[in-house]
Parts: sequence; C-alpha cells; structure tokens
Amino acid sequence: MTTSLFIHTFNQNKYSAYMIITTKIKYAINALVYLAENHGTVISAREISEKLNIPKEFISKILQSLVSEGFVCSKKGKNGGFVILANLSDITVKSIYVALGYTQIEKVCWLGLQGNCIDKICDLCTLWEKMSIEFEVSIKRVNLQILAESKFVNN
Repeated sequence: MTTSLFIHTFNQNKYSAYMIITTKIKYAINALVYLAENHGTVISAREISEKLNIPKEFISKILQSLVSEGFVCSKKGKNGGFVILANLSDITVKSIYVALGYTQIEKVCWLGLQGNCIDKICDLCTLWEKMSIEFEVSIKRVNLQILAESKFVNN
C-alpha cells in the first residue's frame, strides 16, 4: 500500500491533498474499477476490502460518498453491497475528487513563509500555479474507462 503525500498549509494548520493522488482517491478509483469488472453484480464492502486490501471502514465511507454522487448504488440486507451505476467514461478523476470532498486547489506557500506568498512574485509559487492549472485540466480529461484499461490500477 502506498502512503499518501500531502502538502502542508502552514498558515492554516491543515492538510491539502488536491494536487496529489491520495490514498483515498486511489482507493475510490480501485473500488470503482473493481465494481465495473463485476458488471451488475452486488459486491459487499467486505469483499472489496479483502480483494483490494483496503480497511473495511475506510472503503465503506468512500463508497457512501460515491453513492451520494450517483456513481454507485448500495443494496441493503444480507446479500447487500454496491453496484456501479454510471458509465466509466462519464466518471472523471475530477468528479471523484469532488465526490470525496476535494473541491478546490489549495494555494499554499511551499516554503512555509508567514502569510501566503501566492500574491507576491515567487518562482516557486508561479510554478505551483502552472502545475495547478495543468493538473486541473488533466483530471477533467482522464476518466475511469482510461484508468480501468491501465495496467497501473489495482497495483
């Protein structure tokens, strides 16, 4: 299992993970691909957890967020679980980010300077702005169909 990388926002004492593929995003993508591979079959959170080596409580929360967005449907009961609803090509990486609560790119100073240096001339912050724009364009373009066909998913 890969560890997530985060960029610390020193002035707000919280973590921003938008420009990084976090463990949460990776798990969501892998779970969606797994559900897609099992067309129409109801798959329990326990099975997804075991097959993908994801803590059950964590994947359950992720799946509920995906249910709220209409990507998957949940079935209750003894044979309950989750089924993918949306077409894979309609689910972009951006929509997965949004479904999981990552709604905007954080603008932070990588140097941890007092205050935010985004509005000042700073080569590092200028680079961050360019990377943010390119990242945003990329995650709007890449969809689950592309990722499902990739050999890197579920690794």
